[in-house]
Amino acid sequence: MNVTLYRRGRTYYVQVREGGQVVAHQSTRESNRKRAEKWVRENYSHFATQARKRANPTFREFTENFFAWDSTWSMDRRTSGKRHSERNSRERTRILELYLLPEFADRRLDEIATIDIKRFRDVLFARLSGARVHQILVSLRQILIAAEEAGYVDRLPRIPTVSTEPQKRTGVLTIDEASRLFREGTWKDLRARTACLLAASTGMRLGEIQALTWKDVDLARGIITVISDLCKCQFKY
Repeated sequence: MNVTLYRRGRTYYVQVREGGQVVAHQSTRESNRKRAEKWVRENYSHFATQARKRANPTFREFTENFFAWDSTWSMDRRTSGKRHSERNSRERTRILELYLLPEFADRRLDEIATIDIKRFRDVLFARLSGARVHQILVSLRQILIAAEEAGYVDRLPRIPTVSTEPQKRTGVLTIDEASRLFREGTWKDLRARTACLLAASTGMRLGEIQALTWKDVDLARGIITVISDLCKCQFKY
């Protein structure tokens, strides 16, 4: 087993290799090399045992306390000057527990491929906002980057993008939706209800409705003749 001590930012990290493969990676939480070397000597036995157990970990094993405030990930963000807070740690942990673990918990890190992440994205996008899906994928990417740095992933899977624009609903109101919307007694202004109901049922524009006169309406035959638009009548408010 080969143990390597190296520095990232201000902090020293220890990396354990076995059989040419990185089996563990952990922060010493020390900025002084001598103190970091002392930490390695004092913790080597326990650290090496844990490293062997964590060889080829599952997603669940690797992400245990990953986003905690005192985790290696959180400390790395703080020491490198990146914006981070305890609230952010709690939110990332919530995302991990609600969305990522149910999908990837028992998968080995090197088994998670781009196609799996795309399917995961599409399922989320069907029920969540684009902004929320983006947050989830960013959290997943941070985990996979750490896995790559630790040697568990040979190549980082590509994280697909997602639109953060609000999803626009297309189409017209269903009969049930229209019935609920225009239920009698729910509108204080009868004229506004009539105009909106007319627009919803015929597709007429606001200017066309405002320009209607009684001669354009044939109640007997149920026909409305659209002749002009209010904007063409040079009407001034």
